[in-house]
Amino acid sequence: MVFLCGASPAANAVVPGTDANVVTAIDVSDSIGRYEEWLQQTGLVRALVHPAFLRAATAGPRRRIGFAVFIWSSEGKFDLLVPWTVIGSAEDAARVSQALASVTLIDRTHYGGGDMEQDADADPAAMHDRLTDMSEAIAFASLLLTLAPAPRLARILFRPRNCRFRWRRCS
Repeated sequence: MVFLCGASPAANAVVPGTDANVVTAIDVSDSIGRYEEWLQQTGLVRALVHPAFLRAATAGPRRRIGFAVFIWSSEGKFDLLVPWTVIGSAEDAARVSQALASVTLIDRTHYGGGDMEQDADADPAAMHDRLTDMSEAIAFASLLLTLAPAPRLARILFRPRNCRFRWRRCS
């Protein structure tokens, strides 16, 4: 999962600005098992209503963030789960959290409805064919950021795998 935030040149005066526009990309490629799927979805659902997130989302001068979520997998497959919305209150965050809790992220029907079969004796070099190119997700997130309806004050990149935030004030 990757969070990105950035510029929104499509903004207009009718839509109030945000302190940040955040895009959340959830990996649903075949390399993701049921546990990782659960971890990504449950983690995001819980994080959205966590008091620390709500304090951060409403701490800026505009007291709100723009927020969008999409799922991605290999070969440029993307699906927008949460189109641009504003989170400026606990009610907004709960609405988005509930919507995300109710969706199935990974369609497992193409391989019998279970996790992709893992061969313990497989050559690690053969795994290359099953890897997902994260640059496609970053490119799609960047496109979403250009379509954000509200101007923002900051950029944020969050990579949940190492749980480190990088915050940069825009000039």
